[in-house]
Amino acid sequence: VTAWGVLEHGLLSGRKPETLRWPGTPSDRALGVLAAVEAVAAEADATPGQIAIAWLRRRVIPIVGVRSAEQLRENLGALDVELTDEQIGRIDVAGAPALGFPRSFLESDGVRELIYGKTWPLLDLAAR
Repeated sequence: VTAWGVLEHGLLSGRKPETLRWPGTPSDRALGVLAAVEAVAAEADATPGQIAIAWLRRRVIPIVGVRSAEQLRENLGALDVELTDEQIGRIDVAGAPALGFPRSFLESDGVRELIYGKTWPLLDLAAR
């Protein structure tokens, strides 16, 4: 899998939301990811963009788009970034998608009771 637009129009490269060239305002989720990426960047002595790319590289092949040699060098610096499991987990939590319908419907108590009857509390969910 390859991912395009991995730095959210520059938001995850450390640019402030008011300087971005996209219409509208970044979502609360995007701002939460930015905060997590910036915190990890400060800990890891790396740029926010390098952290975002390093985090993403664990899942997919990111396609980076640059406008200058300096941006290319910075993005390639992500290859030298080693994230801890704890740092990865913090970014994972911040970037977790809201799964919405139909999952929220299927996980509701009323529907769960229709599907499983009285057996739901008996299931060993830790074994899954």
